[in-house]
Amino acid sequence: MSSPDNPIILRADGLAKSFRSGTRDIHVLRGVSLSLEKGKTISIRGESGSGKSTLLNLLAGIESPDEGEVFWNDTPLATLPEVRRPKVRAAYLGFVFQAFYLIPELNTLENVTIAARIAGLSLREGRDRARQLLDELGLGERLGSRPDQLSGGERQRTAIARALVNQPEVILADEPTGNLDERTAGRVMDQLLEAVERHKAAMVLVTHHPGFSSRTGKQFHLEEGRLV
Repeated sequence: MSSPDNPIILRADGLAKSFRSGTRDIHVLRGVSLSLEKGKTISIRGESGSGKSTLLNLLAGIESPDEGEVFWNDTPLATLPEVRRPKVRAAYLGFVFQAFYLIPELNTLENVTIAARIAGLSLREGRDRARQLLDELGLGERLGSRPDQLSGGERQRTAIARALVNQPEVILADEPTGNLDERTAGRVMDQLLEAVERHKAAMVLVTHHPGFSSRTGKQFHLEEGRLV
């Protein structure tokens, strides 16, 4: 249950999603429900192809469920006009992906600042926030480096800064250490969890790593389309 100090800021009720493959319907999610309180963290584990990324896409409003509903704070996502959804999403959610998705032509500072500019911040405020986050994540000396000049861990830390620059309420992290070696993955996960806590964001973490999953407030497993 939520409380005034810890309101539910992301909720899914009875989500179902299937995809057509030839003559068959493949049911990926079946009646998935979850709730995330302000400042809390949850993790979701599951086999490859179990629907973890599909669930994140539904929570983010990138895909629509066949059944069920997603709420951002108390607003049903289905009632939010499509034309407004990207701007609201940019302010409400931050994303960390396995593949980094940095813009190769931009340097570290620019890759973080551009997310703030898209959300409507001024260039000065966007740069100030980006610099602060990159300093916190140990990248203060790498502001002018392009992605191909960074290590895998540095690229993912840049992506974490980009996810936090708009001061979102919720971070959605999809296998954020999947492209990193074990030692680097551990350091990056430490920094991700510390940054999320420091900036009072909530997080949904999708990971195959049981050790990382155990560090979130609640742990779920996606089995045969249902959360356990």
